[in-house]
Amino acid sequence: MALDYSKEPLYSTPSAPQKLVNQPWFDVNTPKTIYVCGQKRAGKGVAMDWMIERMYRNGVTIIHLFSAGGFENLYYVVTKKCKDRWTKEIEIHPERANELGCKCFTTIPILWMIPDYIEMKQDTVDRFNGVYWGSWDEYNEAYIKGYVNEFLPEFCDVTKIKKPKKARPKEVFATMSFPPPSTPKKIEEFRPIFREMVLRARKEHRILVNSPSIYPNTHAGKVQRYNTVAEAMRYLPELSQKDFAMLKMDKPRDEWTRYEKSWHKLCIIANEVRALAPSQRLSGDPESSVSKKAWFNFLPESRHNKSWVLFDLQSPADMFVGVRNQVDLRIIKRSTPMLLGDDLGWFLTLIQKKREGLIEKLGGYSPEVLGFVDKKFPRITEIPDNKGYILFGNGEFKLIKFDTPSWHHKSDKDDFFADTGIDWVVNTDTEEKSATSEKSEKARQTKQQKEDEYRLVDVMRGDGKSFDDIIKHFVKNENDKGNSDSKWHKENKKNLSNKFNSWKKKQNV
Repeated sequence: MALDYSKEPLYSTPSAPQKLVNQPWFDVNTPKTIYVCGQKRAGKGVAMDWMIERMYRNGVTIIHLFSAGGFENLYYVVTKKCKDRWTKEIEIHPERANELGCKCFTTIPILWMIPDYIEMKQDTVDRFNGVYWGSWDEYNEAYIKGYVNEFLPEFCDVTKIKKPKKARPKEVFATMSFPPPSTPKKIEEFRPIFREMVLRARKEHRILVNSPSIYPNTHAGKVQRYNTVAEAMRYLPELSQKDFAMLKMDKPRDEWTRYEKSWHKLCIIANEVRALAPSQRLSGDPESSVSKKAWFNFLPESRHNKSWVLFDLQSPADMFVGVRNQVDLRIIKRSTPMLLGDDLGWFLTLIQKKREGLIEKLGGYSPEVLGFVDKKFPRITEIPDNKGYILFGNGEFKLIKFDTPSWHHKSDKDDFFADTGIDWVVNTDTEEKSATSEKSEKARQTKQQKEDEYRLVDVMRGDGKSFDDIIKHFVKNENDKGNSDSKWHKENKKNLSNKFNSWKKKQNV
């Protein structure tokens, strides 16, 4: 049976390079890898939120794999009605009209991935999701509307009574447990559960969230933290090929909903990516080597996996160069020459030349001219929180304004527990079993790796390689993986010769 392709859209590429600055820099049709860089409190999070909001509103499935501490990426479910509060504030104090601040007015539902040793206090989750009555006034209004049949006097504590299902709002905060994929057996268990999470997030139009703050700050906890991200990245290409094919609809494409058009699209989010893929100049957590390699391998194929990748950090130089060089767009927020480093120092010089050229063209350093130039080409050290330079791959750039998101943008003063009342406990028995399993698996892997290395040394010695040559070979391999502080960097030929000869004798016994 012949396949009918008549309703599929036709795609093409321009015959000559286009001026990118004249094109929309962000859309939900062409997958891109984008990073945002800038100093602390320069508005990196607002720029990220601006992009995330547009991906979500257009039906793209979003996986927020990593964030800063303090459960920052759980704040999609929080609104403090800042927009209404600002409106009232400006009525009283109109001089504050140009101040920048959170303008939240709604929430976005999430599905939170939690390790299997985390046990949610369900009553706190239910209370946050509106399962219980919030006040007598709310109960009485429901009684008037006929949602409940029994009248209760005002002195009754209705906050301990659950609402009937028809009166409950949509569940905003949902969770699913998974075994942290830190051993081969647990990886096998993790993958189908992760697939179920992603597909549920798409079906219910939730953002799938993995928050690093939930893992213990121990070696075992860090192994879980970085392995979870790494294994998700390794599995996403397979998941994309199997479950994220473009829909085939029996109607013209211009009649599709935004969700139907985005059924096959994924967006991967990571804040503070320097923790996941630190540069060679940073020591970082040793456990992060797995996530660094996973990011490096995923990015070249992200476009073919219909995946947008968005991440942020302070300095591009803090990120592994193999990841840094694979971006399509860079967003430059307020920064310093030291943070921009060699990678973007030229752009700071370019902006200064643009400013000087425009000042000269407009007739000199009058207040009016300087005010105009500051708006058109603000110094990188003075970019407002709600603006940033978009830097294209061909060197073109444009200045963009970013609005705050519809959910609450977390600040340093916000506290997730105080803002939501959601709480949980750690099942220490499960956590300890997981750590013990990981420890024994790590010991087995270390032993196997050592065995494999000595076998390779044996082969290289048979080929006439000196111990110095062999050490150089292993050092190069580690450098290629972004590891500049491995055991091979500290090895010497005498020590290697003694250990190898000892191993060789055991093989002959």
